Amino acid sequence: MENLKHSKQRVNFPIRGSTCDPSIVGVTGCTKHYITRFIPRNAAGKEVPFTMVGLHLLAKPFDRHRCGRREAQASVIRQVVQEHREAGDRIVVAGDFNDFDNETIGASGEESITKVLPLLKLGLGLVNTASSVPIQERYSCWFDKDQNCKDNGQEEHTLIDHVLVSKDWRILQAAFHHKYTVSCRDRVSDHWPFKVILSLA
Repeated sequence: MENLKHSKQRVNFPIRGSTCDPSIVGVTGCTKHYITRFIPRNAAGKEVPFTMVGLHLLAKPFDRHRCGRREAQASVIRQVVQEHREAGDRIVVAGDFNDFDNETIGASGEESITKVLPLLKLGLGLVNTASSVPIQERYSCWFDKDQNCKDNGQEEHTLIDHVLVSKDWRILQAAFHHKYTVSCRDRVSDHWPFKVILSLA
């Protein structure tokens, strides 16, 4: 129902309440994202307006020099979600967060050093759809920790791609598709697809 939009908001970091290094300061926007709206009708003919935000946050989740900047990027997206939530829309936020969710731990068990996921969930009523996926299958990206160009299994299977949805959605299915192997050569991607089916009821 709307052309793709982009927030030009900029946020100072570290943000309030951050545990990132307070000596690393600056201001940033969220460069890689889009915002759009859909108004489909459900089987009963009722309109179900929802806002979708796609994003790609700053890379390197363990880099403490990037901690505050990625939190600031998430703060920009939080403001967008809050505005559309207050207008009555359902919400879908999806993409490469380059960060971990300490409530929905992935197969490799890493935990975040930032507040990125709490910023985008707490107070907004969003949930991580990966929570319904068995933990051994809960991974979206190959992180070649030892740089040997071989997939060493669970310890390198990270969850940094997320689909967050508002609680008024009913999640019918959530599944990662690990259909192709990853390597340094002849790979489709170092990420695997994540499919979520939501009910308009």
